[in-house]
Amino acid sequence: MILLILGILDIVIGISLVMTWSVALLGIFALLKGLWSLLSSIVSGFWFDVLGLIDVLAGISLLLGWSIPLLWLFVIAKGFWSIMMSFAS
Repeated sequence: MILLILGILDIVIGISLVMTWSVALLGIFALLKGLWSLLSSIVSGFWFDVLGLIDVLAGISLLLGWSIPLLWLFVIAKGFWSIMMSFAS
């Protein structure tokens, strides 16, 4: 259930990147989610967390109003992946 919610949230964040909405609440949530992912993966001994890095970049992009080309595509793909994994488990 949590993966489904986080997947839907990733898709909403990706859409807001495409539409160039500057939504601070979504940016803060994406940044916190990415930092949590990066920190928890480092603690586990996994030093290369691309999904957490994508969340951090999306959060910074939303907060500062930056436009990073094709970042929205990775965020939406990550959202669909999370939704598919929520149904698989």
